[in-house]
Parts: sequence; C-alpha cells; structure tokens
Amino acid sequence: MLVARRLLLSNPNLSGLPDEGRRIILRIVADDDDDPEVSTLIRDSVLANSSRAVLKKALAVELHELNTIDHIGHAPLHWAAYRGHLDAGETLIQAGASIELRTRCTNYTALQIAVLREHPDMVSLLLDNGADAEITDRHGCTLLHLASSVRVVQKLLAAGVRPNATCLTGKNALHHYVTLGRGFTEMRYLSAMSELVSAGADYELRDTDGHSPILRASLHGSASTMLHLYFLGATATAVDSFGYGVLHHTAIHHGLHQLQALHTMDLRGIDPDHQGYNGLSVVDDFETRMSEPLMLTQTRLTKAEVFTFYALVSDLRRRNWEAGLFLYSKTALEADGRIGQLRKWLGWQWQRIYDSGEDFAYQEWDPDVDQYPD
Repeated sequence: MLVARRLLLSNPNLSGLPDEGRRIILRIVADDDDDPEVSTLIRDSVLANSSRAVLKKALAVELHELNTIDHIGHAPLHWAAYRGHLDAGETLIQAGASIELRTRCTNYTALQIAVLREHPDMVSLLLDNGADAEITDRHGCTLLHLASSVRVVQKLLAAGVRPNATCLTGKNALHHYVTLGRGFTEMRYLSAMSELVSAGADYELRDTDGHSPILRASLHGSASTMLHLYFLGATATAVDSFGYGVLHHTAIHHGLHQLQALHTMDLRGIDPDHQGYNGLSVVDDFETRMSEPLMLTQTRLTKAEVFTFYALVSDLRRRNWEAGLFLYSKTALEADGRIGQLRKWLGWQWQRIYDSGEDFAYQEWDPDVDQYPD
C-alpha cells in the first residue's frame, strides 16, 4: 500500500504504466480506508519532514485527505504542530486545513499541541491564521495552563489570553506551573511564572482547595518555585482550607531542600505551636513523623532535616515574640523549660557537626538511637 502511494506521489498521472497497472495502483490506494493504520501521502510527507515541494505534490494527489484523522487520532496539521514543522504548517493551512480540528485521543487542536510542544513560531503561525486563543481543554485549562516556554507565554499574552483564567478546579496558570517539574526541570518554569506575574497573574488566587500557588508549591515539594513566588511577592503566611501553610506542608511531607528554602523567607505570623483541626501543632506533626511509620507521601528523615527543622522553629519563635506575636506560647514554653532544652540541643548539634566534620545530609535519623528534645 505504501509503495503504491509513493508511486502515485512521484508519478501523479501514472504515465508509462499500462491501463491495468494504473487501475491496480488506484484500487490499492482507494482500499486504504480498510487499513487499521491510516496513512496518507500528506501525513507521511509531514512526518518525514519533507520539503514544501514534496508536500505540495502529495496535496495535489490527495487533497481530499487533507483533514484525514490517522490511527493515532491526528490529522496532518496536528503532526506539523507536534513536530514544529513550520513549512508544512504553512503549506497545509494554505491548502485549507482545518485549524480548529481536534485530535481524536486528547481532543486538542493544532494550537494546543504547538503550545504543549513549545514551538513558538508554530504558535504564531496558527494564531495569525485565526486559531482560537481562548480555547480550553476538557479540564477547562487555557493555553497558558498548557504553556511552559517563556516565548510561548509571551505570544499567548500578546494574543489576549487572560493570565487569571481558571480551570474547573479554580487554578490559574501559576497553580499549574508549580507542579510541572522537580530539580533542574523545575527551573525552566520560573521565567514563565515571572512573565505571567508581570502581566497581572494573581499569585494569591485560591483554588477550590484553598491553595494559593505558593501553598500548592509547598504541598508538592517545589521548593525553588515556592521561593520564587515568595520573592515575586506571594504571602508566605497563608493557610489553606485545612489550616495548613508552607511550614506545615514541609514538616509533614518534605525534606532538607524545602526546609532550607523556608529559612530564607520571613515566616513571622506563622505560629509553629498553634494546634490545628486535628489538635496537633506543626512541631507535633513533625515529631510524629520522626517516630512513627512513614506515610506513602513521606520520605525518611535525615539528621540534617531534623536539625534544620528545629533550628527553623526556634528562630521563628524568636522572631514572632520579638514582634509581639503569640506571646502565650512563649510563657508556656518557658515555664516547662522546653525553650532552654531546645537551645541546648541545637548548640550541641552545631558543636557535633563542627567537631566531627560529618555530613548529616544523608544520614538517616534513627529515633531509637538519636536524641532529640522532647
């Protein structure tokens, strides 16, 4: 079948072949609709990154296949958008390809695919030819929710896509970006977030769970994103619908990197000794994590994480009390001696690290062996 199609592409008139040969070739091509793997000359030319001239030949032979959906669920223009094949995209659009045609599997248009695949020039081509910039997917996500490249974000904003448009769960694009990567891959979204905030994206917007973007970042362990949002102006003392904030999320679920990020933020106004809806404070929840079996979302604590958490709590209490906040807890903690115990323990840990030269970052905390203030 593919041989027949390529023969037809190279020799549209099938000149030089006997009548019976021409009839056989045309019958093979016509019977292609019964093939479970729908392949057309146009589709094959796009996937092969063929030249504009070759694609035009395919169009001349099979223009009726211009918007044919293949067995993957894509039409030729979808593949051009996926590959970022600009010449193919221009040629297909000039030939009359349907710009708003959706894929069968994901229900995406070519523009949504180009945004997801980070092809800014293809995004421009489709927008310039009338593609709907306000299109949403089945979850209500806009093109900005799908974007990650700064250049793509800039083009979408210039096309009028609203930076605060929300999906069905009340999230704007900032909410989505905070969960799209970890470590190195997380960094690539920070510039796009800055671009959105400059365009007016609301970094305090709450989703249906009461999470602002910075709360969602702390919940999902996106420490760099959490810190980036903080420096963009996001409030670090916000709490979600369950009364949990950045410190609580970190204490329950995450580790050293996120604890170190919190050390650089002004957390005054967060009371580490406040008892939440479950009757436990942040410190209580962390101590439970130190001594009891792990939940599925938790990693095993290291000595460095335990030390860093208590150093953070000690410093936060001091800052709050200096600002005249939560003085009731100061009175209670000083009365039973816990403040003094914690300070002595932290001093002992500092001395231990200095004297031994040990790296506690990867040494697991053993509650049966290691001591901590109680």
